[in-house]
Amino acid sequence: MKWGSCLETVSSLNGIRCGGCIGELNYLASARGRFGVLWNDVLLYGTIGVGTARHTFNEVNGAFSGEQHFSDTAAVYGGGLEWMVAYNLSVRAEYLRYDMNDNASLSPTFLGVDPGDFVRFRDLDIVRAGVNVRLAP
Repeated sequence: MKWGSCLETVSSLNGIRCGGCIGELNYLASARGRFGVLWNDVLLYGTIGVGTARHTFNEVNGAFSGEQHFSDTAAVYGGGLEWMVAYNLSVRAEYLRYDMNDNASLSPTFLGVDPGDFVRFRDLDIVRAGVNVRLAP
């Protein structure tokens, strides 16, 4: 899965930019707690916890290609709505914000990398929808 919006290009002290750089999000995971208010068959909730992501940064520049992996851990928070349609079936929608706004230094093996060059991880905003089926009576 490629995410052009979660990993920015190289920033350099001397203004050099990476021409063939690609950032990929390899995985995204979180451990969160939910707290909410139940009103009839609707649960309105907030969620907070910790999330982690692993990114791969690739540079392809002529005959040279390089790859570097970065991991980041940050706070995750959001909210959602869950509606119990039937006794054993509910649907939900939620919004999550991963506060990944962080920098990571680049390996000096990349072409044109100077001391102080870095990649920046942007915050991630995610909207999810789901269906829950209860199998036990």
